[in-house]
Amino acid sequence: MASSPRCGYTRPTCTMKMPSGATNVLFPTSYQFIHKPIDAMKSLQTVLFVNALSSGATGLLLAFAAPSLAPLFGTLSPAILREVGLFLLLFAGYVGYVGYQTPSQLRAVQLVIWLDRLWVIASGIVLLLPNTGLSGLGKLIILAVAIWVALMAYLQATNAKKLTA
Repeated sequence: MASSPRCGYTRPTCTMKMPSGATNVLFPTSYQFIHKPIDAMKSLQTVLFVNALSSGATGLLLAFAAPSLAPLFGTLSPAILREVGLFLLLFAGYVGYVGYQTPSQLRAVQLVIWLDRLWVIASGIVLLLPNTGLSGLGKLIILAVAIWVALMAYLQATNAKKLTA
């Protein structure tokens, strides 16, 4: 008595047990053609939503707690932190919108990736500039955020490539 094929969503092939008990792996499923782009789209949307949420949370914190946070950074004015926070709130809204539109808006995804890369570059420049007056803790916070943003850019780019491959 032959058993029915066992096809898993994580396998690119389907396994069928033959009546004699031997296992035969002969025919590919549609997984690689149908499910992989869908999985990549879901992963891309997930990364975009995580980016939007983390950017929005950081933006809210900077925009509304700037006077309390400014001393942690050293000589930064609360106005600078507030402006960065407002920018991050706008950016978070855009990234959330792009995540909602994926995959039809791959150019918009590329814009988000490039904006993230520019953030990392700008953070590096700020950290390398002499006489910025940033405290050690302020530099550490900027570095940690830059690493997080670089990770978001990498994951977004990797998942976007899966959609176009």
